[in-house]
Parts: sequence; structure tokens; C-alpha cells
Amino acid sequence: MKAVLNDLRNMQALRGPSSSREYKVAERRLFRVQHESEIGEGGPLTVRQVIQLLKPDDSVGWTIIKQRLLQNRVDAIDSLSKEDRARVMFQRVYGIGATKAERFVQAGFLTLEQLRDACLERAQRIGLEHLDDVECLIPRSESEQWREILLDVFHTVDPQLGAELLGSFRRGDHYSSDLDFVLFHPSVVDMRIPRPSDPNKLDANPLASELLTAVVAELTRRNLLADKLLQHGPLAVKGLVRLPDPGAKARRFDLNFAPFNRRAFYTLAKTGDSDLMMHMRAKARARGWALNEYGIGPANENGSAWTENVLEATDERQIFQFLGVPWLEPEERSFAIYAPRLRITRS
Repeated sequence: MKAVLNDLRNMQALRGPSSSREYKVAERRLFRVQHESEIGEGGPLTVRQVIQLLKPDDSVGWTIIKQRLLQNRVDAIDSLSKEDRARVMFQRVYGIGATKAERFVQAGFLTLEQLRDACLERAQRIGLEHLDDVECLIPRSESEQWREILLDVFHTVDPQLGAELLGSFRRGDHYSSDLDFVLFHPSVVDMRIPRPSDPNKLDANPLASELLTAVVAELTRRNLLADKLLQHGPLAVKGLVRLPDPGAKARRFDLNFAPFNRRAFYTLAKTGDSDLMMHMRAKARARGWALNEYGIGPANENGSAWTENVLEATDERQIFQFLGVPWLEPEERSFAIYAPRLRITRS
């Protein structure tokens, strides 16, 4: 099963984000049964368990399993040249896209082991070092543990500092790829504020920056960081954390600030799923508005952003009502659940 999961990850890198949805779904389904088998909850892995997770019409998952088990190869991957296989593998590393992968291949690096000798940026080196851990999905029980730990960290920094764990966790999934938190504080009502010396220029909200720096310091004090940060900007932090338990894995985490009075836009956008957000944005465009994670309002000339926010929203229900979309609980925001209700299909 590990070989099949590796094949599915390679296929995601090969196809790219826009064409790899089915491979990602198959990976998540198979990872669950493999994980439960490894920790003893499911016993030895059986064909019956795989059949229960992969439906007959899940052609992607079954094709990969069939080729790996019967041929010990996956045609789409194993037919590639060694250079192309390296390009695919390298794009699984944090911070390495197609262009940078090509540069490494042109420089003569063809394996992940060889890549360790390349001139890597700090984030890329950290991503390579922890690749195996980062690619392992996070069980919901561990995400819940991290939620309690990090909420305590945030409240230690400032009792008014609120947070919510988003993404697939908030949708109720059994597994998540990372820990995606939104932070909000009643005194942080705008992400950027006019510069005192030049009101025509905007700077990141200094309080948000101070709070993020204090959170990183508290994570460091508690020895929760697994490595140096991947990114530390004035309004966002990306890094790796690890539980203080034997054998614990490094887990990706993102901390992003949202404006307090419009935080519902951020929780909506980052909870997803992607199809729902496409539907919501289309509803906004039909009225001449632009919707993003920070608000909604009249669209600019190219329609990519709003020119002025027209709705303060601390509750997602306000946004659904504003757009005339039936309310969906976070756990209902998976395509198979809401598609019949909203009468939408995938293109």
C-alpha cells in the first residue's frame, strides 16, 4: 500500500493541481485504511477494506492498484525518462515548483538523495528533510490534539486572541494534510493601515505582526517547532510542529490573520471546499461583485478583487444569506453532500 500511495503522490505532482483531484481523493481514502492497519485499529490490511473505500467507479484508484500489484509498475510514471521522474519527485518537496525542479534536473540532480547536495533555499531544505512526515496525512484525533495545544498557546499570548482550525478538519474529514489556522483579535480590524509618515502608503497592521511574533516565541519556548520556520511574514507564518511524543511526525501548520469584523469571509474561503467557493464566487460575479477571503463588494475593472467591502461578517450565515445561497454547516461542505441541494455539477 505504501508503494500505491507513493504512486498516487507522484501522479498528483505529474498532473498538477488542476488535474489531480481524483488522485488526491484516492490517496486520502487509501491512507486511512493503511494508517488504521499500521496502528492496529483495523488489523491486517484486507482487500475488503480497500473495496469499502474505493468504489467501483473510482477508476483512478483501481488503475493504480492494478498496475502496481499486477505489473509492479505504473505506466504513467515508470514510462517516464529518469529526468522526467526526477522533475515529478522534486515537485513533491515544499517550495519546489516546475521551474525550480527543471533547474535542479538540468544541474544533474536526479534523486531526492542527490537533491540534498543542491543549493537549496532554507524552506526547500526543510521541506526535503521532512518530506516523509509532511506527506503523511494527519488523523483527526491528532488535529484535535493540536487544536487544543495551539489554542492554549494563542490564549497565553493574549486572552483575546481567537482562532479556528479550518480546511478539511472543519469539514469533518477523518484526515487533513496540514493545520490551517485563522487568527483574529478585536483590535485588528484591518490587515493594513496607513503609514503615519505617509497616509497614502499602507503597512501591515503592527499589532497583528507583534502577536504573530509572540506566538512563534511561545511555540519555541514550549519546544513545539520541528524546525526553523518555512515563512514568517507580518501577517502569516508557515512552519512545522511536532508533538513531544516518541515517533511523532512533523506537521505543516499555517497561521494567518483575518480582520476581526470580516473574519467569516476567511473561515468560509479556507474551509471550502473548492467547488463550493467557485459556486459562491460565481453568485457574487453575477451581481457585479467580487468575493474573496477578506470581504465582498463591487468588482474592480478585471473582476479580480473588490473596490470597497459592503458587508461586515463575523458569522458565515450572513454571507450565505447575502448571496442567496442555502446555509450549509461546515460538515456539509463536501461536494457529494451539497451538490444535489444546490443543484450544481462539476464542469
